[in-house]
Amino acid sequence: MIEATRDVGAADLRSAACAFAGRRCHALSCAAGGRGEGRCRVDSQERLAAFDQFAEDIRHELDEVSRRMEQLRAENKVKSATYKQLFAIRSTLKEIDRRLAKRGL
Repeated sequence: MIEATRDVGAADLRSAACAFAGRRCHALSCAAGGRGEGRCRVDSQERLAAFDQFAEDIRHELDEVSRRMEQLRAENKVKSATYKQLFAIRSTLKEIDRRLAKRGL
């Protein structure tokens, strides 16, 4: 699950592309396990596929969080810490989704 306070930057997206391609990354530390040992070579098709997968994952997680919030709302637990945390996570996911949609992803 994505942390509510973490913003997705260009390095994170490059790391996602590296992880998708199964290669070491140029980032200091990334999901692909790279430790700055040199630039990975990810072609445009692999990058696009990684971005598409990232967008799909964000939207799936947004749906899961929204469903969980609905359950808590039905149980009248909107003042619980869990609901408040989910609200913050949902806000972050919505912002990421908005940025992805703005760029056609």
